[in-house]
Amino acid sequence: MASTAFSRFNSLSLLGLGVVLVVTAALFLRWLRVDAIGLAIVALIAWWLLSGALAGSLPDRRNVALFLSSEGRTLFAYLPLLVFVVVRTDRVEAGVAVALARLAAALGVLLTAVWAVARPALLSPKGGGRLFFGLTSSHHVAGFLGGMSAIVLLCAWLERRRPVDLALAAGALAIVVASGSRTTMLGLVVVLAWSAWDSGRADTRIKLLGVLVGGGVLVYALVPRVSGTLDRVTDPKFVTEISSSANATSASATATASPTREDAATANVLKRFGVWSVAFGDFAASPFIGVGTWRLNDLNTHRSGISGLVVLERGGQRVHSDFQAHNVILQLLSENGLLGLGLFLFLWRRIWRRLRNVPIPPGRGDVSALARAGPALVVFAVGASLTSNAIMVPGFAASLAVFIGPLIAYLPGDPEAVADAQLPPAGSHRSARSAPADTDEGAASARRPRRARR
Repeated sequence: MASTAFSRFNSLSLLGLGVVLVVTAALFLRWLRVDAIGLAIVALIAWWLLSGALAGSLPDRRNVALFLSSEGRTLFAYLPLLVFVVVRTDRVEAGVAVALARLAAALGVLLTAVWAVARPALLSPKGGGRLFFGLTSSHHVAGFLGGMSAIVLLCAWLERRRPVDLALAAGALAIVVASGSRTTMLGLVVVLAWSAWDSGRADTRIKLLGVLVGGGVLVYALVPRVSGTLDRVTDPKFVTEISSSANATSASATATASPTREDAATANVLKRFGVWSVAFGDFAASPFIGVGTWRLNDLNTHRSGISGLVVLERGGQRVHSDFQAHNVILQLLSENGLLGLGLFLFLWRRIWRRLRNVPIPPGRGDVSALARAGPALVVFAVGASLTSNAIMVPGFAASLAVFIGPLIAYLPGDPEAVADAQLPPAGSHRSARSAPADTDEGAASARRPRRARR
């Protein structure tokens, strides 16, 4: 009884502390005249904490460290981006970001080559078809960083036509292939499809679609994890296997799989279907506010409320693990409902508008390259989050912030704060980077940081 009372008291204490910190941070950001992106980040974190406190999923004193190192990491995912929101600058530190992409690609190629020579069996189907660097989901980490570096370096090559950037971009793509991260490959496919649509030119679309088809055939031939997954998905028995995997619980979510490593990749696909089924069931039970943050992986909980309207999962065993829904949309709908998803989409909509409206013309080297890469990186993050929680993981979000942060810091305030005459509509195929250069006075005015609207 004392332990239960302490746990409740601790949860209330954490909730109170969280509310105080959030309110203080919000007032501080308002004093700094931080724009909607910063306020959206604070509001999202506040809702996560409040929802977790109401559902009773916050950790007790003994498990705080475990919580912060596992599912609680989400709270820190957007703090690096918040730093760039607060920073005011009249220049884009693009050189540093592009240099980091070059360094990441070069070191990644070196590490991949050494690892492939030392343990070539890992790249075979029996070895799992991926280079695994020993840490949890490290193949995804290698793939994500390789994919983001490839996007930045390809944009740098399009601006300056330097062979070294093209070579490093190819090396970064080789890292993605060696990592075997299907999630990263899906993100790159989404980027290619978006680029073809966004180009607005038929010849460019044909070229990009050709690259997509040719690259897909090459990856299918070289990456056993991809070929094995596609073969399994197209098998007529796959529908039956999905039905059986849907019976998995939110904590175990195990799918029928052979113990051999070549089957483990397709077993993970089935596991995702099982988890998605559980997440959708939680959303159906509580569509407006979800069942509570960090409740998806907990055991023996009981639901209280009105089913189909507002339900919270209470009690049970709190399992502080890295288990996730492997789909950001379903994760948010399950635990935070339409309210949480709305806050999340509002945040990324503001980020998207900011990056699409950066008043940087072509011909400025790394600055123009980073401005070109910004929207593509967001599309990549969204695509990779269709089968993972990448966009809510600190490692991925921090790496993304390094590349898009300088652009966000360069244009404080809402995009509407910039003269409308200098910018095309946010949804236009013609981006601000393709707009003709203005006069010296106008360009200087566009580079000057502006205060956000209240």
